Formats: sequence, C-alpha cells, structure tokens
Amino acid sequence: MLSLARCELTVYDKGMHPEIAQRLEYLEMRKEALIGRVRALPPEKQSARSDAKSFTPVEMIAHLAISEQMTADRMKKVGPKDLIGKSPRASFIFRKMVDKMNRGQKMKSPTAMLPQERPNLDHSEQAWQRARNELKLFFNDVKRPDDPMQQIFIFGTLSAHDVLVLLESHLHYHEVRFPGD
Repeated sequence: MLSLARCELTVYDKGMHPEIAQRLEYLEMRKEALIGRVRALPPEKQSARSDAKSFTPVEMIAHLAISEQMTADRMKKVGPKDLIGKSPRASFIFRKMVDKMNRGQKMKSPTAMLPQERPNLDHSEQAWQRARNELKLFFNDVKRPDDPMQQIFIFGTLSAHDVLVLLESHLHYHEVRFPGD
C-alpha cells in the first residue's frame, strides 16, 4: 500500500492545474487542522452532542468523509472525462446551499450523509483521506478550473472550481459550527 506522502506526490506529479493543486493543498491543511481540533478534545467531549440534532465532533469527521466519498462515487459514474464539451452551469440550488454554508447557517444533512452510530475517529480520518485521494485523481482529469467535472441533478453541471467551492464551503460550515466549542 502506498503511503499518504507517496500518493499525494503521485497525484500532483500527473500535471494537475496549479490553482487546483494549491486549493486542494489548502483543503488538506484545513482537514488536518479540523481533525487536530477533535483530537485535542478530551475523549468524553469528542463523543458529546451539543444538542439532539447536532453531530458529535467525531460524527462530524465521519460525515465529512461520507460526503466526500459520495462526491467521488458520483464522479465514477459521470466524471470529468464524460463531460468534455459540456458547459458548466451551477444551479441556483447549488449557489443557495453554498451561500448558507459560507454563512454557517444551520442546515440539515441528507440522510445518506449521516454517519453510523458511534463512529471511530481513526477510522473516520482514514475514510476521509481515502475519499480525498480519490477526488484528487478526478481533479487530474481536468485541464482548467472552469472545465466541467461533475453533474448532479439538483446542482447542475459543476466545474472543477465549483466542486472546490463546494468542498471549501462544506468544510468552512463545520469549522464555524464546530460541535466541541
């Protein structure tokens, strides 16, 4: 099995657009910082819920892993190579959701993105890294940030830039609504 450092090197060696690579690197740093915040909490707070409808800090990490894996799984069905020649056009629903996440406005997670009961932090972190590595491979398939990358019925045809905005906004949402604070 390849080490994380080797996998990242391989991903970036394939000629990823510099802006995409830079934004992914920054997302990676933020991911590590968020996991660090969870690890810094006492064990009882890592599993504590601030209210009945909120994630615990560990559940939040598991949720982010599930979300990014679902994004990668969608791209396995219809990805950048399948969208060559299409024009990216994000829907108003996409823009509205990104806006809500950027403002930290409370939102309900789709059922498919809810973690199993009592997720383990180490397993959730590993799952998130696997999902992120899969996404990086898809980012290698686009030449420019404005190239189409993903198609989702309610979000439209998203460019690589749009997918990065979605990942950045989702991470921001959970950074500002951190359940351990």
